[in-house]
Amino acid sequence: KVARQPGGGPSAPPAGVSFEFATGVPDEVVMSLVQQYIDSSVWSYCQMSQVCKAWLKTFSNDNQWNQEWNRRFAQRPTDCDAATWRQRYANAHTIERKFASGSFDFRSADPRGSTVYNLTTVGGKCLAACGDGVIAYDLAGLSRCTDVKPVVRFTVDNDDLAGAALCCLPTAGGGVVAGFQQGGLAYWNAGDELGVCWEAHTKGVKAVALLGNGILSGSADHGVKLWDLSGSSPVCTAHLPDIMGGVTAISPIMGTDSMAVISCRKGARVWDFRAPGGTAVVASLRTDDWCLCVEASRTDSNVVRCSDKAVHTWDLRTKTRIHEPLHRHERLIAQFKTDGGYRLVSCGLNGQVKTSSLEGVELARVMPGRGRSRSLDTHLSSGKYGKLLCHQEDYVLTVDFDETRVVVGGLEGKVEIFECTAEVPVAKRHRAS
Repeated sequence: KVARQPGGGPSAPPAGVSFEFATGVPDEVVMSLVQQYIDSSVWSYCQMSQVCKAWLKTFSNDNQWNQEWNRRFAQRPTDCDAATWRQRYANAHTIERKFASGSFDFRSADPRGSTVYNLTTVGGKCLAACGDGVIAYDLAGLSRCTDVKPVVRFTVDNDDLAGAALCCLPTAGGGVVAGFQQGGLAYWNAGDELGVCWEAHTKGVKAVALLGNGILSGSADHGVKLWDLSGSSPVCTAHLPDIMGGVTAISPIMGTDSMAVISCRKGARVWDFRAPGGTAVVASLRTDDWCLCVEASRTDSNVVRCSDKAVHTWDLRTKTRIHEPLHRHERLIAQFKTDGGYRLVSCGLNGQVKTSSLEGVELARVMPGRGRSRSLDTHLSSGKYGKLLCHQEDYVLTVDFDETRVVVGGLEGKVEIFECTAEVPVAKRHRAS
């Protein structure tokens, strides 16, 4: 920080301290500070230009910000109102920073529908967490000419803690659990449409997961809690007060009742809740940009995936990435889903939904380097970038799929259903309302 006089100008440095060192630093090294302080507000490191005249010249150079844009976002800017590349970079950075903290942003002041924050398919139905709460849709028997009709609207006994539902998840016994924007967490028993809602966090609950006989909840307040619902009222049995950033995704590790991978700023961490207070970090996985989604493998307890602008696959034994990143997007990946080792579907803040097969990627783990066929290399290439399934105008926040369909939702306020092998929707677009 640069000390400032009451009149607004920078004060003289303390005795024995000089800023002359900054004048000889190459522009490329100075701009690399942007990458190191990505968690900060963009204007915080724009103010580095106040260090000296040389840095003022560097940070005022629009060509440098153009290069930073191409490095980080690599897409044609859609912000036509921004006059400079620095302004475009600042706008894009601020939006992604909001999503990384568990908040949301809209491209228009008046959203066109009730935002769909999270989708989960189970047993021929689709659970949608949206601005109107939690809704269940029936996916069975859809044709190209029928609308998606809601079959159940779940309600809670405490409207003050409800509002917009940010996430939802079916439980093993047929129940449903959901997190809300006001910090509430709700649970419905199988067959019930009225659920119990309680204050779980001080900010929005963005992620829920099943861990053993309990429920994990993650929030924009940087906290994660483990809940026991076996009694007459929910009991918090473990609490991580600061996970290093807003929690946007949680996934339990296969084969354990106590370990889960949790998103945290630029990467993910694997926590063991058997330790006192659940504070044992088993592994820390670092990504190049903010991480919005994590998923533990359903077939291998040592494999974890997390995403920034691509999906990265990690081996927990060696703490290293297994293969090249998959599904490269121009903006942050809001969510991705896999079904073990067969398919990968992802959606991003660039409005794109991509899909690809994981079979070639899994084979590459067994046959690295030599012995690969040309068809296997083709599988790897397609997985690297993914096949474009659809492109929406606004941010796509959530995606899921079953054996025959892919469901997509986002800020446009509609749920779309696609055949897994087709480019056209099975059903008409439907606003989640």
